[in-house]
Amino acid sequence: SDLAVGSGVTLTIDPGTVVKVLPGRSITIASGGRLDAPATDLSPIFFTVLEDDTAGGDTNFDANQSRPLPGEWPGLIVSGGTADLSPFVVIRYHWTTHSGTLTANETWLGSALHQVTGDLIVPAGVTLTVQPGAIVKLGWKRRLSVDGRLEARGTVAQPITFTSERDDSVGGDTNGDGNATEPAGGDWGAIAVGGEANLTHT
Repeated sequence: SDLAVGSGVTLTIDPGTVVKVLPGRSITIASGGRLDAPATDLSPIFFTVLEDDTAGGDTNFDANQSRPLPGEWPGLIVSGGTADLSPFVVIRYHWTTHSGTLTANETWLGSALHQVTGDLIVPAGVTLTVQPGAIVKLGWKRRLSVDGRLEARGTVAQPITFTSERDDSVGGDTNGDGNATEPAGGDWGAIAVGGEANLTHT
């Protein structure tokens, strides 16, 4: 079930630990709470979903019957608390939100769902790299403006998807409204390229 680290509480995750969550469940660090995850190069810490057999093995004991998908859980939610994560903490198959103007080069993980909640600008001199397998969902009439560079090079096995946040067919019910809305052409604005964009299997 959902896990909350409350005020005055510190949750420490030992190096080498694999934490698996059920789809839709969350880990929240509330105000006054703290999460310490001191992973190392030789002992990384994984936060992932139950179906991910590549970390910790076949935890749900179904062999190859299920596979993890981007956006299955919201990831670590820091709600007024503190999360001290080393660079060797790996978070997989979560969703994350983006908006505004990028201030530096960014790489969007292929194991994540990326929800664009406001217009997003990649300014001149900045590169946004979207890894194979990523799902990018844009909100109503939102647009991605590329004045710098967009690298979205999917593969046959792991294409990259740009779609509407109303599209439940990939990445699940991202806008959380059940069947109340359906995707349609024109839901989101555009990918407007004034700089450079390289898209393959996208």
